[in-house]
Amino acid sequence: PPNLEDPIRVEVRVPDGNWRLEAAPTRGWSAEVADDMRPTRVASGLIALLVIWLTYTQLVRQQDLTQAVSARTSDLERANAELQREVGTRQRAEERLKENDERLRLALNSGRMGTWEYDTAQGMLYWSAQAMAILGAPAEDKEQLGVDFLRSVPAEFHEAIRSAVRQAKRGDGDGPVPECRAEFRFTMPNGGERFLYASGELQEGTQDHGARLVGVIVDITERRQLEEQLLQSQKMEAVGTLAGGIAHDFNNLLTAILGFAQLSQLQAAALKLEGTTPELRDGLEELRTDLDEIVKAGERASLLTGQLLAFSRRQVHKPTRVDVNGVVREVERMLVRLIGERITLETSTAPEPLPVLADPGQIAQVIVNLVVNARDALPSGGEVKLRTLRVIVTDAAEAPFAGLAAGTWVVIVVEDNGTGMTAEVMARMFEPFFTTKRVGEGTGLGLSTVYGIVAQGGGRVFVHSAVGVGTSVHVALPLHSAASGAVPRGDEQPPQQPSAARVLVVEDEPGLRRLVAEILTRRGYAVEVASDGLEALTALTEGARPPDLVLSDVVMPRLGGRALADEIAKRGMSIPILFMSGYPAGEELPEDEGHTFIGKPFTPDALVRKVRALLERA
Repeated sequence: PPNLEDPIRVEVRVPDGNWRLEAAPTRGWSAEVADDMRPTRVASGLIALLVIWLTYTQLVRQQDLTQAVSARTSDLERANAELQREVGTRQRAEERLKENDERLRLALNSGRMGTWEYDTAQGMLYWSAQAMAILGAPAEDKEQLGVDFLRSVPAEFHEAIRSAVRQAKRGDGDGPVPECRAEFRFTMPNGGERFLYASGELQEGTQDHGARLVGVIVDITERRQLEEQLLQSQKMEAVGTLAGGIAHDFNNLLTAILGFAQLSQLQAAALKLEGTTPELRDGLEELRTDLDEIVKAGERASLLTGQLLAFSRRQVHKPTRVDVNGVVREVERMLVRLIGERITLETSTAPEPLPVLADPGQIAQVIVNLVVNARDALPSGGEVKLRTLRVIVTDAAEAPFAGLAAGTWVVIVVEDNGTGMTAEVMARMFEPFFTTKRVGEGTGLGLSTVYGIVAQGGGRVFVHSAVGVGTSVHVALPLHSAASGAVPRGDEQPPQQPSAARVLVVEDEPGLRRLVAEILTRRGYAVEVASDGLEALTALTEGARPPDLVLSDVVMPRLGGRALADEIAKRGMSIPILFMSGYPAGEELPEDEGHTFIGKPFTPDALVRKVRALLERA
């Protein structure tokens, strides 16, 4: 029908075609369902209200939850920040702990220290890695019975270690905490020995373990060696002080003994024996032999005094350009007397001069010490060879002068076919006071003095030795290549008759004063004497004319030699002065055209040479 509102249309297929049906309520759909829709509308309103209420409730709850979450988040952020601060603090603490551990490790390593623990109940020792390194043991041996450890310690130290442990257990240590200290010598697994120092404190026991001693162990071998060196240096200083104290008087006595004995030798040699009885000839021969023994003993005493002074660095050292060949020829006669008849001395020198810059007396001392050492290695006799040669070193590693710098060197060689030395003796042969001789037969200063003199002169000492074969010593000194100046040879004979020079001898020792006057008088000098500097000044002031030379001792009462020289200069006198002394006691003596020095003891020939040389130079 035409009034249908919103009909329902349905297509119907029939045999004769398709039909379309339209149907609708007569009052319309709204009116038809109005009554039925009322509950639905009410329900819909209620549902809407419910939905609105639920939405509101959800929104309120969401807001509360958001606020709670925000508050919780803030709490978590604060907790997280606090946790980060704690973590940072702990990390910094761990870093500081690592740094402290590293510092402790470095300190322990640099100080050659290690840690240890001793379980007093079980008697077990626990070592740290550093301690194991000090003990020279493998790391797996870090646990050890205390009694096993004591087996590596010499028996004389056992009681000291046990006493230290007992003291700590009793709690009567020096400090407030029971502690122990022990110093001992330890035998390493390789057979070597080290000095160790252990200190520890007693820690009370806990539930996990009993009382323990915890401490450190230190390798003090180097400290002990330094202490020994200090004691040795103090001993050397004491020897030097003693030598300086007695050297002056002792050398005065030696000079008188040697001088008068050598003068007597000259007189005995000058005696005519023709027409004399056999008894007189035999007696004179015995006298010569006795005089030879006196001279030999005096020279050995002089050598010993010189060794002491050189070793203590109190010997007067006057380096000059000296020919080593001349020094060898000068000391050769003395060497023959020193080594005796059972030993043959074979001497050969280089054909050309071998100049070095050194003190002639010290070079002679080196030669004499080496030859005497060779003599002592030949108890049943044998042969000693003394040679000098010029060596040009082109390779620093060239044998037998390994390590010697390239250049030209003067070499003194002393060889013997004696007993030789073991490796252990060779390792210590230059040590002061070390000797293999019996008590009373050696001082242990010979080779140490040689080493000191050669090293001071810029040289080296090379030693080769084999047990039962012999020993050879090569002393290398730099060749002095100064073009000007003659080379003192040391073997020149003094002039017999100088030109009537006047000499004033100033010496406080009467015997020595008489000896010097006798020596110079026999050589043709006019001699005046004075007992000290004041008496010499009186003689100089009151004399008709001043002497040509003053020969003065250095150390004298009232006025010494240096003060005398100053007074002579103040008075405007230009007189050459020859100082003589066995030990000038630190006096700074002038060395110029008008002043020089001769050390006591000296031979008559050496004195006359010095006097003549100074007169000619002045």
